[in-house]
Amino acid sequence: MTLGKGLSKKHLCLSLLASVVAACGAETPAFQEKTMAVLMDQQQNAEGFSSESYDNTADATVATSDEDELVDDGSVDALQLPQGDEASDLTVDVKDSQLRFGAQTTSISTSLGGNKTDDVVYKAIAPAGKDPGAIINGNTYVSPVSGTEAYEVKIIAVSKSDPTQTSSTVLKLEPSTQVFAGCTNDLKGFPIKADVYQIPEGSQRLPDFTAFSKTSATACMEAFQIPNRAWSDGFPGQPSLIEWFAIRATSNLTTNSNGKYYFKLNADDGAKLYIDGQLVVDNDGQHAEKAVVGSINLTKGQHEIVVEYFQGPRYHIALELFWKTPGSSTYTYVPASAFKP
Repeated sequence: MTLGKGLSKKHLCLSLLASVVAACGAETPAFQEKTMAVLMDQQQNAEGFSSESYDNTADATVATSDEDELVDDGSVDALQLPQGDEASDLTVDVKDSQLRFGAQTTSISTSLGGNKTDDVVYKAIAPAGKDPGAIINGNTYVSPVSGTEAYEVKIIAVSKSDPTQTSSTVLKLEPSTQVFAGCTNDLKGFPIKADVYQIPEGSQRLPDFTAFSKTSATACMEAFQIPNRAWSDGFPGQPSLIEWFAIRATSNLTTNSNGKYYFKLNADDGAKLYIDGQLVVDNDGQHAEKAVVGSINLTKGQHEIVVEYFQGPRYHIALELFWKTPGSSTYTYVPASAFKP
């Protein structure tokens, strides 16, 4: 998700056009300057960002574009760069490329020529009318407190000592109430990948997932923390799929110690839990919300985890995974931090 920035094509074209104006007999330098000013003003208006977007002292800026979505094509729209012949060696990345609203945080890091550098200033830009969040403590991004629609925020880094070095990356924001999010390429913020399949109406048990030739949708999750709730959201690309579907969710589970782990899988309707290919909890069947407990001995480290789930008739779903780790006497949610892509 890292993007670079070289010489602006529009800026180069404008410079060439000004030269042509002079070569063709413009009478005065003032005429040339006026022509260039008008062209630059047209360029800024076409790009859709206000003069505030060019103020490098602000931590976050709302773009004034009429577009509902930022399109990051490798250019840094919010900052006009000086002319230069070399592409930027600066690269910027965020630890989590996907966050929820609610003041969630992620760290930002930048490299110059492959070496980490702190000699940068960051800016966050959002689509028109959207809250871009904030950048605090120099390199920490904080998502907006609230939001009801998913959108993207562009994080821009500019070298303090050499402003021609700049780079950007895109971070996706998701509503806190949205259970299944769209997947990004790196899966950092939502490390559980869920393949969704439509199943025959009247199904009483989990399907044979190997029999499916293709998925109906693919979504991503932070964790298995869906308490019993009304369900009418559907999935990314399949908003009408609210009943008679099955999910096969995969990730890697990180454990911090050796020992016996107890897992409690609560579901409405059926679900199963597999770890390293071993069935740990069987809570299958069409039923109201119900929890089943299982256990397994695990070593410290990462383990392949698979959760299978199906939803029968509408309107409620539940899918929660708890654990009791070695030395603990209580069940807690398996936290999002325990899952890795």
